Amino acid sequence: MVAGMVTGALAAAVLAAGGGGAADATGTSSYWMESRATFSPPTAFLPSSAVTYDTGLVPAAASIKVTQSGDTDRMTVRLDVGGLAHSHAFGAHVHQRACGAGPEAAGGHYQHVADPKKADAENEVWLDFTTDAEGAGHAEVKKGWGLRDGEAGSVVIHDAPGAAGKRVACFTVPFGKHPFSKPPFATQPPGQQSGAQQPAGQQPAGQQSGAQQAASQQPSAQQGAGQQPAGQQPSAQQPTGEQPAGQQPSAQQSTEQQPAGQQASAP
Repeated sequence: MVAGMVTGALAAAVLAAGGGGAADATGTSSYWMESRATFSPPTAFLPSSAVTYDTGLVPAAASIKVTQSGDTDRMTVRLDVGGLAHSHAFGAHVHQRACGAGPEAAGGHYQHVADPKKADAENEVWLDFTTDAEGAGHAEVKKGWGLRDGEAGSVVIHDAPGAAGKRVACFTVPFGKHPFSKPPFATQPPGQQSGAQQPAGQQPAGQQSGAQQAASQQPSAQQGAGQQPAGQQPSAQQPTGEQPAGQQPSAQQSTEQQPAGQQASAP
């Protein structure tokens, strides 16, 4: 039993899955979500998103999967379970909050129209099912509306169909709102242009292009000797009289132009 509890908790952590949405060719928003886990008691060493409060009907390591899909006009929610009590009729509903240590943590049923007088299958999401001889069960419901964002948090399994059964298990589900208000793909931040769309003349302030930067650093071939950057050797066309201080004069330089303190060459 302990091994099964630990195994179930590990599987719940690994198999939790999510989905996304997109717009089809007609521009209609659509979405899809799937989440699965295995049950474990609330006191298990490793917690699971699927909690069993009655291991006789929902044993530790029993499995559950919930799928949600739809578009702007409709929604489908499907429930699949395995390993539960054989040939038993269960109730199941979408509840308002996530599961907790106790059955009441999930809150009440999710309602499309919040009205205590409309606690029925038309105004709520009911997923009642009967398991087969191997403990597997399935249910699917279609609605002409979707779930409000943040107001649906779990699927609770009851020990009997309808609204009055005892809560025996709970599965926290990341339900999506309906429809997605924005496409899931990344978009360019407002006011920012991609590199391909940015005109060449709109170089970021203070930054020079490669060609401009090279031109500003390379002296022109026609640049006069008087404009030579500091510390750079003068060109061959530089006049002798404009020799920078400290540089040896050429052999053709006259004695009158010899720097002070330097011996003149033989005539």
